[in-house]
Amino acid sequence: MLAISGSLEVTIGDERIQIVADGQQLTAKIGGERDLRRSLIALARGRPMIRAFAARLNQNGLTLTIVRNGAPLARLGRDTRPSLVDRLLDLPHVTIFPRTPRA
Repeated sequence: MLAISGSLEVTIGDERIQIVADGQQLTAKIGGERDLRRSLIALARGRPMIRAFAARLNQNGLTLTIVRNGAPLARLGRDTRPSLVDRLLDLPHVTIFPRTPRA
C-alpha cells in the first residue's frame, strides 16, 4: 500500500488548489464558486479521466477528497460508497456529495 506525505499549492487562472497528503488520505481544497452548468460540462468531458484516476487511486489504496469552501464536493479512490448518481454516471470508486443549501 502506498503512503504519501506533503503539501502542494497549484494556481490555475484565478483558482487556487491546495493539496495535502497524509498517509493514504489526500485532500484537495478549492476556493471560490463555480456555477453548476460549468461543473456538469467539465464532469461530462472529464469522465473517462476521472474514472481512470479513481481506479488508480483505489488500486494504490489512496483516497482523494475534494473540498470547496470547507464542504466536501467529491471523494475518489478507496474510501468511497457508491450512490445513485455515481452509478448513473458510471463512475466507480467516486462519491459525489450533495450540495448543501446556503443559509
